[in-house]
Amino acid sequence: MRLQRILVLCVLLFGFFVMPIVSAYEPAASLGKESSIPDRHQKWDEKIQAIYRQLNLNEQQQKQLADNKISSQAKKKTLYKALRLHKENLNRELMRADLDMKRIDDIQSKIKALQVQGVDDRLNSILTVRHILTAEQFSQFIELMEKMREEKRIMRKE
Repeated sequence: MRLQRILVLCVLLFGFFVMPIVSAYEPAASLGKESSIPDRHQKWDEKIQAIYRQLNLNEQQQKQLADNKISSQAKKKTLYKALRLHKENLNRELMRADLDMKRIDDIQSKIKALQVQGVDDRLNSILTVRHILTAEQFSQFIELMEKMREEKRIMRKE
């Protein structure tokens, strides 16, 4: 039983230390390709503006969509910071010699609650977009976004 607990702890520690290193690895940078985040943001903004033109959005709709985007990004950023903090706390608790399962369970339930909040925030943002757009605009928006996702999948495969 003790050996099993040590083995589980070693696997968890390995995962917590190695996975951030692996996920931080940028293959594009190692291949000599420079990834430019501002360029990607600019290209994305250009695509969004093209979608706005195709949807024939008025200025009020564009402003409402921009406000919704800013609001949901701010919520997402706050949520991400809180999640990261609780995950760090969980890691610290798991590293302790004496495990306090009550503290671990409390932290885990906070992490789960934040994850649920993230799903709820995303749904509310989608519903807000649906409210801003007319039914025809929304169906056309969904089609355009699906086309963009498909293009992105094709580019990733190449």
